[in-house]
Amino acid sequence: MSESTPENVSGKRDWIIAVAAAIAGTVATKGLDWLGNSTFPWWAYVVGAGVALLILTFVLPNWRKTTWGNVAKWRPLTTAATLQKARTDGRGELEAELEANKYVHIIRPQWVIISDKEDQFLWKLLNTADRSIAKEVSLHVDNSVFLAGSAMDWSEVIGTDNVVFKGAPTQAGHDFGVPFIVVWTDKIGRRQQSNVSWERYGY
Repeated sequence: MSESTPENVSGKRDWIIAVAAAIAGTVATKGLDWLGNSTFPWWAYVVGAGVALLILTFVLPNWRKTTWGNVAKWRPLTTAATLQKARTDGRGELEAELEANKYVHIIRPQWVIISDKEDQFLWKLLNTADRSIAKEVSLHVDNSVFLAGSAMDWSEVIGTDNVVFKGAPTQAGHDFGVPFIVVWTDKIGRRQQSNVSWERYGY
């Protein structure tokens, strides 16, 4: 039995490489001839090359490891750890914003409701607090004491401004007064409300 010397191993490797090169050259030559005579559209070759490369990544272990390892680095960050980090970061930003808003100086609107002396069905809602801001303002009242004749919602009522609405108190409203509820959004987005009463002889 002959011994496996380094020279013998090297010679076998060179022989294998030569055979593989000859086969690859023959296949490449035949393939180029076929491509030259083929009538397939260009995108068919792109798809075919992609499929061939994909198959090679499964056949060759080292190539598979390198290829899919690099793909994994560029995939969307949707793992449980990254999602949890995103939630934590978002919660931290929200808490910081709320903490900052705690020290925002807010002038609270002061509300007054009066009836028009010349038109008994015309009413005014006044915000008497200068520099205050009220957004998404709405007025609520029970129809047992007041019958509204118009919408009672406004996008904004700033300080010292007023808005009008129509309606009339019922007999019970005349006798016992009309309790209104004003609801609005303050300058940092919080919903607020205040009770405002109208009495027949108050104004």
